[in-house]
Amino acid sequence: LERVRALKKDLPVILMGDFNAVAKRNPAYEVLVGPDKFVDTWYAAEKRENEGWNSFSGFKPLKKDGARIDWVLVRGPVKVEKAELVTFQKDGKFPSDHCPVVAWIHLGEHAK
Repeated sequence: LERVRALKKDLPVILMGDFNAVAKRNPAYEVLVGPDKFVDTWYAAEKRENEGWNSFSGFKPLKKDGARIDWVLVRGPVKVEKAELVTFQKDGKFPSDHCPVVAWIHLGEHAK
């Protein structure tokens, strides 16, 4: 966060990953998200798909309690059109133990 704060504020910054920390319920999230920090694209999105599902499956059926431990965070001139928790599975099997969290974003002058 200190390194990002040293950058120009008009520079879009994207931080994403498997944080292994539930959004809004973990100190790591509080450190990164908030005023003068990052914005969570999940909550900034104009539209969300598959809301309420866990992003960690552990290769087991998904749970619907909203424990999203994978985040896409942004800062600067960014508009978030859509966020999705991808629940793809084939024959009842997931390709990973995490469901991808994706965001459709517009940067810079396209963020208006």
